[in-house]
Amino acid sequence: MATLSLCMIVKNEEKHLPGCLKSAKEAVDEIIVVDTGSTDRTIEIAKMFGAKSYYFKWDNDFAAARNEAIKHATSDYILWMDADERLNKADLNKLLALKHNLPLDKKTAFAVEIVNYRKGKFPETAYQTRIFPNLPNIKFKGKICEQISFSLAESGINFKVSNVKIRHLGYLTPQIWKNKLQRNLPILKATLAQKGASEENWDIHYYLGISYLNLKEFSLAQEHLMQVLTKDCSFKNPSFYISAAIELAKLLKANGKDHQALQILLKLKSEFPQNDLVLCTLGKFLYEQKEYKKAIQALSQCQPQKIHLEVVPISKKDYIFEYYKYLGLCYEALNYMAQAITAFKKAIEVKPHSPYLIAHLCSLLLFKTNQIEEAIFYLIKGINLMEKRGIPTAKHEVYIALCLMLAIVFARQCRIEECVFLAERLLKSIRYPSVRLIHKLDELADIYQEIGKYLQDKNLIWANLAFDTARQLLCLKV
Repeated sequence: MATLSLCMIVKNEEKHLPGCLKSAKEAVDEIIVVDTGSTDRTIEIAKMFGAKSYYFKWDNDFAAARNEAIKHATSDYILWMDADERLNKADLNKLLALKHNLPLDKKTAFAVEIVNYRKGKFPETAYQTRIFPNLPNIKFKGKICEQISFSLAESGINFKVSNVKIRHLGYLTPQIWKNKLQRNLPILKATLAQKGASEENWDIHYYLGISYLNLKEFSLAQEHLMQVLTKDCSFKNPSFYISAAIELAKLLKANGKDHQALQILLKLKSEFPQNDLVLCTLGKFLYEQKEYKKAIQALSQCQPQKIHLEVVPISKKDYIFEYYKYLGLCYEALNYMAQAITAFKKAIEVKPHSPYLIAHLCSLLLFKTNQIEEAIFYLIKGINLMEKRGIPTAKHEVYIALCLMLAIVFARQCRIEECVFLAERLLKSIRYPSVRLIHKLDELADIYQEIGKYLQDKNLIWANLAFDTARQLLCLKV
């Protein structure tokens, strides 16, 4: 069986390093840790796990540091990880199984799925080559966003995708992400200045463009993303090319240049006619241009479960949710309500915690197709969702809408106790000063009338639902 070395570069990682080493140590035969200047307990912790530790003077060059680490490896293959990455138990077992079958001829490298976690968002995923043969001519390249794949390709090494996932915790909060972007910018700019003007610098332009985009420096982002759209990039790294084109189209649209944005997306579709992310993005754009039939045509060609960009991290679930949501909106705009409802339900399956879309679906079920029982199911689901997940319900239009839609259904069904309960929730939500006991139907109707007037005074669109509930309750009295 082939042997495996874990190679890492670290600096002041006493917080993260134990979790990383603990998660991976069972699968590797040696641990190599290259430290670039820690002042905390990082080296002490590494030695506790039996790591061989070395010092390397930091010179703003990630590839140089990683090459120092792999230089000390003695196993047949190398696995590289960062301190803020983890293997869970299931993926440790997958890695052990992969290690057991690593080819002894050392002619194959393996990609793993990197799962980037961000607080309050779906994870972003991409594939990176993390396991490769330990050969003297294999080196990392790139001072920043370093890559091993270029060297592997030059050496004729084959690539395979494994089923192993590595969980990355380094982008958990926006501030951590921002700090890393600001750390990377000077290195990227210095690298670009050193290389000079060339079409082959599209990778540096890509990283600069995405960095500026996330730092909300949109004019600089646009400037660099435009430099990515070269034939060389399209051929060598289609994922970067597609990502840059999509982000550039979004920037142009945000600046009111819809025609230019559309031309970029249409060109992208002609170049990558079967790429699901391209089709999904184009469909969404066409919906926003009110080209509903063309949008459906683009979306119908897309297979949402296959949306990915390989080496570029994207939130697959977010895109699948957007796919079904915009497909539903297109069908609704064309008055195909059954298809719209089906699409919205699928979107909610992907992202169950979507109160806005739940409210929208309920309005179709209740007022367009008269599917009362399904409407009740989703209305209760939406209300419970907002209350149990701690979403602020005070003066929240979606919460008010859900309660009022449910109230009018219950009023029609003569479910008075439920109407009273919802009235109490609504009064609390809008912080209405009137609090009194309800003994009669006309008193309950008066409360809904007052809620309607309050909402009307606040220019909230759901006032009519409160008035309708009041009228329905008065009809019961007769």
